[in-house]
Amino acid sequence: MLTKDLIDILSGNDLYPDTDRIILCFHGDEGHFIMPELEESIYEEGEPTGDFRPEEIRRFAKLTGKTVIGTGCSVGKLETAQAFLDSGCEVYVGPNDYPDGNDALMFVLRFFYDLIQNKRSVKEAFQNANDSVYDFEMGRRSVPITSYFITE
Repeated sequence: MLTKDLIDILSGNDLYPDTDRIILCFHGDEGHFIMPELEESIYEEGEPTGDFRPEEIRRFAKLTGKTVIGTGCSVGKLETAQAFLDSGCEVYVGPNDYPDGNDALMFVLRFFYDLIQNKRSVKEAFQNANDSVYDFEMGRRSVPITSYFITE
């Protein structure tokens, strides 16, 4: 995904009118969404280059009432989550550590299963999904994979 594409999603310009949940499936590091490095001529004037940081989220995001789930490593850090909440998000969920990719996938699947099939609240679906991530090989729960932030 190009930076402009992400900006169009975060600003609401490229969302269906009834979209209320957004999954941002990116690699992450230190609370930043990792973006591909492109030739400088690809970028439009004023378009950020490099990783997408909380500053860019605050600059471009208009997500009033949305639930946003970031799956990338560490994109659940407080500063990143706060940037999403400042943009109007009702709920932001993201890993605050570096989970195994399979854990992130299983979390999202369980989260939406509980929301859609079991008609659970976002808070209940989050807790069930977070509790279900288990490292069978090690016989213990995986690293805590998510932070949950909600405005009330």
